[in-house]
Amino acid sequence: MNNIIRISLILVVLSVGIIIKNSDATAVSAQATCLGSNHGGFCSALGMTNWNQTITVDFDSAKQTLENYYNAHSANLAWSYMTGSGSTYYWSCVNSPIIKFVKSCGSYGACSETCGGGTKEDLCGNSTSCNTQSCAIPGECNSAVNGKEYPYGASVYGADQCTAGDPSNVSFPAPEQTVTWTCSGQHGGADSGLCSASQLKPDSVCGSSNSETNEINTKAEVESNQCAASNTVNELVTFNTNTGKWNWTCAHDYFHLLGRASTVGDYVDCSAPTCLTGNLIKYSANVYLKENLNDQTTNVSVVCNDPTTSEICCDIDSTDPSTNAIVKTHVCTGDVDKEIFVASGTNTYPAECYIKPTPDPDPGCEDSSTPPCPGETDKPLTISTMCSQKECNAQGTCQSTPLTASNLNQCSSTCNSNADCSSGRIIETRP
Repeated sequence: MNNIIRISLILVVLSVGIIIKNSDATAVSAQATCLGSNHGGFCSALGMTNWNQTITVDFDSAKQTLENYYNAHSANLAWSYMTGSGSTYYWSCVNSPIIKFVKSCGSYGACSETCGGGTKEDLCGNSTSCNTQSCAIPGECNSAVNGKEYPYGASVYGADQCTAGDPSNVSFPAPEQTVTWTCSGQHGGADSGLCSASQLKPDSVCGSSNSETNEINTKAEVESNQCAASNTVNELVTFNTNTGKWNWTCAHDYFHLLGRASTVGDYVDCSAPTCLTGNLIKYSANVYLKENLNDQTTNVSVVCNDPTTSEICCDIDSTDPSTNAIVKTHVCTGDVDKEIFVASGTNTYPAECYIKPTPDPDPGCEDSSTPPCPGETDKPLTISTMCSQKECNAQGTCQSTPLTASNLNQCSSTCNSNADCSSGRIIETRP
């Protein structure tokens, strides 16, 4: 009966024993060799049926299997145990080796330190030195931050102040201020040089009334959009009679708060033109040539809603063809039936416009007047003469087309009226 029980135990142990690796990621395989025939059943426990047989096993699983076998049969077996180091181990009975194990240690793992000297081990616990280089890292400013001028209103750096080390000062610069810091060295490395960043002052900005070309003829319209958001008027709107423009200044609220709204460089000059700076002299749309090329004239007028509520006057020079003398035509807002002589071709006629003084000089403000008239400015007037070219169109009507010309022959007409086109006749005529 005892023999049957012992055989059954051996079979149970063999059925739950070992072999090849378990699922442990750190398992170590080994070559197990049975060293003799008198092995007390230990070789058989690992699945070896002949002495001097070698098989591949999971080292830890094999050791556990042998210990389990010994514990189950310790009453009938001498003391058995595992000894060894490195890659070679023995399962011995008292002092007699029964099974030899040679571990497959694999390659070395990760180093224990990134610098300054560390160790790395293989699966068998063998170790070697690694990463013996110095750990010293000098501090370094971040070029994306160092020396940067941040716009007014910024509050964060937007990037690390140091690319290596820690900043000695993490405060952000206030407007018109500079913050400095150093970046600490690591593991004995030197600190960086001085790093810095600053914040600019705000820009003072005019409102939409500020313009070079958009004529504004009432003070109220200028005042509706004098300064941009976060900006306040510094100097109120005034009309400059010498330039014919509105003028004012704006300063950012930041400068008002600091009492610097009138400091040069902190405020901004703003202006808007009036009709005095635009094209205020109007004339007949087309000035047609006559048979006598010296007979052309055109009506002129001044159209300007003067911001000072005064009249605007202009003095226009043209040449009288009968005397060849220069004639100065004095025309003010509201005047009608004022004419100038127009020479054939494209010509420019000198003109000066100004705010009508009191009393109004006659025939007007001269270049030599002292002082000059308010808002006095040159407004040369360019006029091109025209001729009318008449031609029959596809609808059978006589169509007139104005052309810029200095001579009547530049317009060649083939009709005078619709009747010249309805009969298919083509008659060359003069305008």
